[in-house]
Amino acid sequence: DVSWNMATADCTNAVAAMLVGNATLERLVISNNPLTTCIGDDLGKALKANRTLKSLEMQAVGLMDANSLFEGMSGHPGLTALNVNSNTCTPKAWVKFGQSMSAGIALTSLRAKSADTGKEGASALAAAIRSQKVMTDLDVSGCNIGASEAGELLEALSTCKDVTRVVLVNNKLKGGDVARSLATLCGKSALDFVDLSNCELADESAKACMASLVGGKRVAAFDLSGNNLGETSGSA
Repeated sequence: DVSWNMATADCTNAVAAMLVGNATLERLVISNNPLTTCIGDDLGKALKANRTLKSLEMQAVGLMDANSLFEGMSGHPGLTALNVNSNTCTPKAWVKFGQSMSAGIALTSLRAKSADTGKEGASALAAAIRSQKVMTDLDVSGCNIGASEAGELLEALSTCKDVTRVVLVNNKLKGGDVARSLATLCGKSALDFVDLSNCELADESAKACMASLVGGKRVAAFDLSGNNLGETSGSA
């Protein structure tokens, strides 16, 4: 863990070399360092050689284009957890990520808050999740996702046996039938937490989502704060 050390782009080669040269490293945390997109390029190359890493946390490192990083992950069978929160990875890069996941990455946890999947990237991610069926924890808050893509993601997650946590905060879900997809997901026995706060849900949509959540087998907490709830959903 070398987070919060003001490491700059000059350090990216050293980080990549460490990843290639260490035959036992399982978890690497480089979050909150101004490493810039160089880190994505260097780690992408390193991940083609590394076979031990299981968890990579690189929140807020200044990544602007994750194409090289995601391409490098395609041949890494051991990686199960990825945190790229607060990086602008671009929708095209997320399409590449979806292809990499479908090619063999079996991620169980993905934290991608404010990582700009967009419509195109979210659809690719949904297809990848459906192909692997192992995701347990997904956070795509503030990723420019609409109701249609959110529905795709929720339906894909419903194919994952052990999914426990789903966070879709700060996305524009107004006008879509998210509740139908959510109802299917809530049938999963492991689902514990759902967060749909600040998603521009209208009154009827929020009411339908509440009905879906209440139907869950063991949902312990759900968050619908910051939506335009009215009397109908309030009563529900």
